[in-house]
Amino acid sequence: MKKNKIIPIALAALLLSSCGSSNVKTYRPDPTAFTEFKNRNTGKVKLEGVKMPKGDTNSIMCRMAGNIYLPNKMKYSEYLNDVLNKALVVTDKLDDQHPAHSLSVELNKVDFDSIAGEWIIDGKVIVDHKGHHHVKTVTKYGTAYVADTACKNAAESFDEAATVFAREVLSHVK
Repeated sequence: MKKNKIIPIALAALLLSSCGSSNVKTYRPDPTAFTEFKNRNTGKVKLEGVKMPKGDTNSIMCRMAGNIYLPNKMKYSEYLNDVLNKALVVTDKLDDQHPAHSLSVELNKVDFDSIAGEWIIDGKVIVDHKGHHHVKTVTKYGTAYVADTACKNAAESFDEAATVFAREVLSHVK
């Protein structure tokens, strides 16, 4: 008789407590993060866009505890396009009319490892329609044993990972 009551209670508790979600915050650029690029004499840049041919989504499952969602149902390519656009605006380097350079990015991978505590962003950067540069950034962040905390840490650190990736992308504009 006791088993008949314990099993449904345990299942109900598991179902009610197991899933949640974490949200990446809307990107707000830190102008000091792009000071080196701002001070470079590179001229203005036209951002032609960021695309991700495979696996572009607006969320990634985290430890079976729930998804990590991007804001406003953005996909990773859209989020990183927004990051680069804002970086060019805060450095006063964005110009769609008379740019000295064009810039586009093709993402291969955007993922995280909540156990190791790192975001991995990998892609190729094309400047002035000439060849490409491979860019891969690994941004470390604090992790945790508890899934909800680890996933929250991953979500809260994506904007930093995006900034690190954007800095590396912009370093190829010369």
